[in-house]
Amino acid sequence: MKKDSSTKRPYEKVSKIKRQNLVKLVFHQGIKIKHAAKHLKINYAAAKTVISQHRCNVILQNVQYKSNQRCGFTKINNINRSFSLISKLAGEIIKATDHTIQELKKV
Repeated sequence: MKKDSSTKRPYEKVSKIKRQNLVKLVFHQGIKIKHAAKHLKINYAAAKTVISQHRCNVILQNVQYKSNQRCGFTKINNINRSFSLISKLAGEIIKATDHTIQELKKV
């Protein structure tokens, strides 16, 4: 059975403030999309769309990898003894530190 095409589901446009609050609840606080949508009184389908768009447009576009893997590693040699460690959550840098390695002991 097909549904009547004349009856469409109402689409409510989600405001920018609610979008930002939804992203904070889902990514920063770890609340499920369904519960966050109920809390903000947003349609669940619209909330899923907001989250998927945020993942595609914000998080994955801002990621710059030096290697093919997300977590890469390189051998440390005498020339390059420093590295930087960057922690990101929801596309935003939380913590970035630079480290240098002291003289390596050969066994």
